Amino acid sequence: TTFTGPFKYVERNTAEDGSDTKVVFERNDLYWGGAPAIETLVVVKYGSNEEVDAALKDGTLDMALGIGPLTPKQVSDIKLYHSDYLNVLYSDVAHHSILVFN
Repeated sequence: TTFTGPFKYVERNTAEDGSDTKVVFERNDLYWGGAPAIETLVVVKYGSNEEVDAALKDGTLDMALGIGPLTPKQVSDIKLYHSDYLNVLYSDVAHHSILVFN
């Protein structure tokens, strides 16, 4: 198999409905842009905001991205009470425009 991106697909776990619950990638040392510093990248689907919050706080989750993994109150609590080991970063909202011709 040929891989051209920074990570190579390793495996995935799925739920009964076929949705991904966990996908594992590993670093592609032959990536043309240079191997990434991260050796293994694991993407996990959590069932609730509470599970994401707990996993961030106990260290089993390194990052939560986007709108939805945490409630605004959970983000605020992390920023106020857990800033000694967790960082809250903000960015501009990404917008997409689509032009459709008939």
